[in-house]
Amino acid sequence: MAKEVKAVRGVYEKPPGSGEWWINYYAGGVRHREKVGRRQAAIDLYRKRKTDALEGRKLPRLRSGKTVSLGDLIDDAVEFAKAHNKSSKGYTVKGEIVRKAMGDRDAASITPQEIDRWLTSHCKTAATSN
Repeated sequence: MAKEVKAVRGVYEKPPGSGEWWINYYAGGVRHREKVGRRQAAIDLYRKRKTDALEGRKLPRLRSGKTVSLGDLIDDAVEFAKAHNKSSKGYTVKGEIVRKAMGDRDAASITPQEIDRWLTSHCKTAATSN
């Protein structure tokens, strides 16, 4: 007779009968899924992740991907401008000014407030920063 397994919210076996257990939870309005392994380990990790989310702890980054620097984004914008605009010189010149200040930084780490502070410190009037 097969042993009946009690269902736990957010913990599931994929594909059924494979022995590979996954967790599914929401933190900050974002859906997270992780492959865990054994069922009990999945239950324990699910509880830990939900507790961390409730306490406001930062969740670990699950995927290690290549980071994109601001300089890379500037290169892409200049390339796009050259292909689609008649006058791309302004993009090139302004891109180099920004690259000197923040070009080597990770684009995801730069906040809008930092950009605003940089613009106000480098522009004479509000219209210039636009």
